[in-house]
Amino acid sequence: MASPRRSRRWSWTTGEKGKNRVRAFDRGSRGIFLEMFARDPATGLTARKRIALGRVDHGFARRKAEELATCSGVMGARKLPPLPSAGSLTTTKHT
Repeated sequence: MASPRRSRRWSWTTGEKGKNRVRAFDRGSRGIFLEMFARDPATGLTARKRIALGRVDHGFARRKAEELATCSGVMGARKLPPLPSAGSLTTTKHT
């Protein structure tokens, strides 16, 4: 008997490969992450960096990925824009 197929999890990629590529992906109960390659200014080596966005919607993750990719500093030496803190991700219900 064959095992049931799991559905593919959501992911979205923006930017140019080798320059400013940023990938947003969903890890189920662990939340949504951003993944990019960043250059260490001290050593000049490139390393993969992952940033946890927590439990946010896919639209918010897309906007953050676009923001990181358009700053064109993912692989370069420019400063990245600040990412949201856990407190700024909370939503309030308006009645």
